[in-house]
Amino acid sequence: MRYLWYSMYAFVTGLAVYALFFSPGRRQPAHPTPSPVAVVTPTDVPVVDPAVPQGDVQIALLLDTSSSMDGLIEQARVQLWEIVGEMQTDDKDKARTVTVALYQYGNSRLDQSMGFIEKLSDLTPELDAVSVRLYSLHTGGGKEYAPQAILRAVEELAWSDEDSVEKVIVIAGNEGFSQGPVSEDDAMKAAEAKGIRVIPIFCANGGTSTSAISSWRRAASLAHMDLETIDPDKVVAKVDTPYDKEIVLKYQQLEETKVIFGSDHLRDNAYTNQVEATNYAAAAPMAVQAERAIVQSRQVSQGDVVGQRKGAKGVLQSYGGSSSSLPPEYRGKSKNEIAQDIEKKQIKRAELEQEIQELNAKRQSHLKEIPTYRGSSKDSLGGSVRSQLQKNQGAVKSY
Repeated sequence: MRYLWYSMYAFVTGLAVYALFFSPGRRQPAHPTPSPVAVVTPTDVPVVDPAVPQGDVQIALLLDTSSSMDGLIEQARVQLWEIVGEMQTDDKDKARTVTVALYQYGNSRLDQSMGFIEKLSDLTPELDAVSVRLYSLHTGGGKEYAPQAILRAVEELAWSDEDSVEKVIVIAGNEGFSQGPVSEDDAMKAAEAKGIRVIPIFCANGGTSTSAISSWRRAASLAHMDLETIDPDKVVAKVDTPYDKEIVLKYQQLEETKVIFGSDHLRDNAYTNQVEATNYAAAAPMAVQAERAIVQSRQVSQGDVVGQRKGAKGVLQSYGGSSSSLPPEYRGKSKNEIAQDIEKKQIKRAELEQEIQELNAKRQSHLKEIPTYRGSSKDSLGGSVRSQLQKNQGAVKSY
């Protein structure tokens, strides 16, 4: 009898295991839609593939994440799209691809042996990935070694050697600039040697000392820039327009035209970042969602063959016909079938991009008619970056 009970128990257990792991109902779709994710630490954020285009503009954001910098982080989250949008066209309105890197410094949670500095993203055109990383940031007290953070960014990132590529480091913090093992003179000289402009932004919140602001003023002088001073706790007001919802809808349709060639890892990363960034944006004002849509409609994502504007047959030749680099929906199809689908999506993408830009022109005209609207306030992260770009490039452009 005991043997019979053991046999029945083993049989039932086996059925349960089979149902759990092998039942058809348990099979997951290729890309299940994730629920909104509250990122707790940078390690929870999908990793960006470092093999990315250099871009026409390279910008590194170095943010102080010490205990009093919650407001600065929030400004960066809201104004990332504004900052990038300002740099997506030159003074002749020629389109440019922008790559962004992100560092945090001054946080006691970071590795002391690395100067309480952490690189969260290499230079990448994948702005959704950068946005997700911004939402991973949390403040905590620590030593704020601003010059060392600049030197790390100068030495670690893949800065272009081309003079035509605009290179910028934006560093924002609220303690004395001269702390740490690296001098501000050495940091600024290293940046200048690579043709990188440094924009120092001093965060003047409660308890600001005269010596701290003086040290940032000296840093700005070494960088040949005017010192920007902001209130990091200022809530950035965004003005919604009648065109924002339609712009966002058009961009959602544009996202459906993306076709990413490359590894499954690359595709999964791109998809996850897109979904998480969309979830975070959905909690922001509609104006921020529209800004993201406008900026992203101009960016060329890594591996997206539709956005690269190459001829469809040329795309297939460049990938060598390897089935492993094809998206799942293209595997098993002929080259002609794939080429026709890519060409169809390219036509649709061009139409949507044009519609978004036309709506954006109406949006900008609407904003200019509002007497109190001046874009982001100058005493904010995005406003300060715009101010310095205006001084160095001419009139501020509308994105």
